[in-house]
Amino acid sequence: MALRKFTISDSELGHNNWRFPTQIKLRPLRNLDDEDFLVNHKIDRSYDDSTVRFKLLVADPPITRRNSNSPPLPLPDDVREIVKKEGWILDEYEHLWSRDGGGSASLTSHNTLIFILQTPRDGGSFSSLSLARNVLQCGGFYCADENYSLNALLADVKYENKHRKVPKDFAILPFNILVQHVDETLRQVQILSRDITTTELRLSDGDISLEENGDYKLLNRFNIEQLRLQRRSNFETELGRNLQKYLDEYHKMWPNLWEGDTSYIDDMQEKVEQQMRYSEQVRVDLEIIPRRIKNQSKAVG
Repeated sequence: MALRKFTISDSELGHNNWRFPTQIKLRPLRNLDDEDFLVNHKIDRSYDDSTVRFKLLVADPPITRRNSNSPPLPLPDDVREIVKKEGWILDEYEHLWSRDGGGSASLTSHNTLIFILQTPRDGGSFSSLSLARNVLQCGGFYCADENYSLNALLADVKYENKHRKVPKDFAILPFNILVQHVDETLRQVQILSRDITTTELRLSDGDISLEENGDYKLLNRFNIEQLRLQRRSNFETELGRNLQKYLDEYHKMWPNLWEGDTSYIDDMQEKVEQQMRYSEQVRVDLEIIPRRIKNQSKAVG
């Protein structure tokens, strides 16, 4: 079971003109000699008094087959015990991990903000995140395929939250997961819609394939893909709402430190709302597809 670790501090971001490196470096978590990474939450004061280190424990997703039982959380028992004790993962996240339908939530526990998400486990691209944010550090567990690798999401990305007093947050990671997911769903809905259009034109010309139930199988495949994408679309809507909730709670947790400066919060909220509008436009396209498939079934029928 290969586990890797990722760390970056405010000072590193600051020295890099507030951008993540062009190549995100992960180091292996070899054994409990690395326990210091999991439990030592030193504040890095080399940049300013509020500098905090970001930490992620990173795993590759388990190989699973469709219709099989949900895979176990890819953590050895000793590491799992530590990250649970440190608050990086909660029972809610372990429950989410066991669900194939995916989901997200923004939680507050013992003056710590928790953000969890997991894309549907449907044979497509996959990411799963549990992120904890308190006054000392921001750490969590991340498991994703190459479509949602840290390099795909963070490499050379600008970090906008430069507030000197408020503990830094890592909302850029779940936000970029949302952006990636919305774009991916759009592309897949477009492919499905174009395939349906091609079939509509063929059937309207009387070119119907009944050999070995060819067109029946094709329309069934369209139905299955529409349902899969509908679940992905629902996940995006929920993720956007929970990101908005997280940003609100992040602002409320340290209200005296913001000193009236909410530009970062306002900007992030606006960006999340934009992605939700994009997702809503795709959802409208998805809702039309079942009627189109039904009309084609009548033509084959």
